[in-house]
Order: sequence, then C-alpha cells, then structure tokens
Amino acid sequence: MPHRHGIARLKELQPLESGLFYFSIVACLFVGPFTVYRFMLGHWFQAFVDTYVLILASYCMVQIYRRGTSDFLHLIVSISLAAAAASVTAANGVNSIYWMYPTIAISFFLVPLNTALIISGLLILTISAIIYDPDYLARTATIVITMMVSYLCTYFIFRSYREIENKLKRQAQIDALTGAGNRLAFDKEIKKALELSKCDKQSAALLMFDLDDFKTINDSFGHDVGDRVLIETVELVTNNIRESDRLFRYGGEEFAIILSATEITAALRVAEKVRATIEAYDFAVERPITISGGITPCKGHFDTNSWIKSADNLLYTAKDNGKNQIVH
Repeated sequence: MPHRHGIARLKELQPLESGLFYFSIVACLFVGPFTVYRFMLGHWFQAFVDTYVLILASYCMVQIYRRGTSDFLHLIVSISLAAAAASVTAANGVNSIYWMYPTIAISFFLVPLNTALIISGLLILTISAIIYDPDYLARTATIVITMMVSYLCTYFIFRSYREIENKLKRQAQIDALTGAGNRLAFDKEIKKALELSKCDKQSAALLMFDLDDFKTINDSFGHDVGDRVLIETVELVTNNIRESDRLFRYGGEEFAIILSATEITAALRVAEKVRATIEAYDFAVERPITISGGITPCKGHFDTNSWIKSADNLLYTAKDNGKNQIVH
C-alpha cells in the first residue's frame, strides 16, 4: 500500500536526511501562518520572504523523500536561510534579529565546518551593519556579542561532534583484530570500484584469498597464535600493495583486495608478490603458512555479487589445484 511504502522510505532516511526532512515540515507549519498573516496585513516584502522559505522547505521534503539529500541541496538551504534572516532583519530591524540564531545552528548542521563559518560569519557582519545605531551602542554591542558567542559555541560543539562522528565511522569500517577494512567497508568500496570501472572505464581487479588450512593452526597452536598470524598477514599484504588498493577481511581467514585502476596483468603481478611474500615470511609457527587466491577483472556484465562470486570460485579452484597459488 502507498502509505506503507512512504513509512518504509522515511525509516530508510539517514540522520542528516531525516533531520532536514523534519526540519522542513516544522518550517512549513510555523512559517505558513506567518505568511498568511503578513499577506493579510499587506507586509509584502516579509510575506514574499516567508513564501520563498515555504517553497524551499517543500522542495526539500519532496527531494529528500524521492531521491535523498545532497551536499548541493544543503548548501542552497544554508545560504537561502541566511539570506532570508538578513532580509527580514533589514525590513523589521532588531525585532526580527532572533531568526539569526537558529539560522547559525542550522548552517553548521547542514554544511562542512569551514563553509558554515563563512556563511554564518557573513550573516553576522551583514546583520551587525543593518542594526548598527550610534544612538543605541550598548544595545548593538550586546546583540553583536551574543551573536558571536552563539557563532563560536556552535562551531566548537559541531567540531567536536564531527570529530566523534568521523572516528565512529572509521571504527565501524575497520576489522577490530587486524586493522583491515571490514565487510561493511568492503561492500561500500566494491560498489564504488564497480561504478568507476563502468562509468569512467577504469580497469579494476578483485583478489580473494585465504590462508591455507588455517583451522589446523588454531587447532594445533591455539587461537592466540591464529590471531597473530592474521595480524601479521595483514601487515605483510599492506606493505606490498599500493595505497590506492584496499585490503579487507572478508570473513574468518578470507581476505579481499580491490586493485583499482589496474589491468589484469599488473594485478596478477601484485597478487603473486603477495603470495610469495607470505610464503617466504617466518611466522614463527612450526608449519608453512601459504595462501590460495582467485583474481578476476571487472567485466561489463558484472554486478557486485557476480564479481565477488567469480573471484571466489577461482579461489576454490586454486584450493582444488593444490593450494599456495593464484588462479585467474
């Protein structure tokens, strides 16, 4: 049913999308009556400014509901609200100064910190010039100081919030044991690699590999030794691939490497180098440590699942052929 589809769509919204969506609803509910009232009183300029805010809020709701949000939309909303706050203050004087304070907070919520600093800073300078009155210097100074305090406090609050948010995002995409990217990060990156390969015609290859007979390491030497082998494997691989290539722990002892902007011949050389490095390394375990892998280039008919399945099937071919080898 349509209403169920709508509820499901709203539940899928990301926090920033959800915040802007519901802010737009609140803006329509609160600004709408003011708009009607000002048209009735003949306050045409303020009425048209309010109408513009209503149109912008309505557009945001529709756009977010249908397609999601975007950085450009956030920028337009932030600039538009700042312009509206300055315009209303110019028309009404200090009586409308209060719209400036939520406008500052919204700007820091929507756009990057440096952009918000510029937009809010220009808004404060503009409003300070508008309300300046030599006969009321104490009042003007009080308003300017409170604007600056709000400006700086909002900046430091959101800077702390963004730092925590970025840290949590990084942690959410890193395997806690090895430091490689985790399955969540892999799912995101392989989609990007697939899109780049198809849209920008950039060659890319996917290498799937795992440690041969890894279960026997855990069984014979203990899980602490097995964990150390996994950690050292990630260190070895990371040191033998480019910074632009991404290593992920796909699950258990299985790993994946996305080799971006790489032809299959070059990708095979990297894969073989990784295999040989692991084979030659002394893991301080009383048995050889080797890997088996499958590597496949991105092909035009692939989606993410078929690309992964292709590389994974080649990995199992390597296992069947005797292990300690890369198959393509």
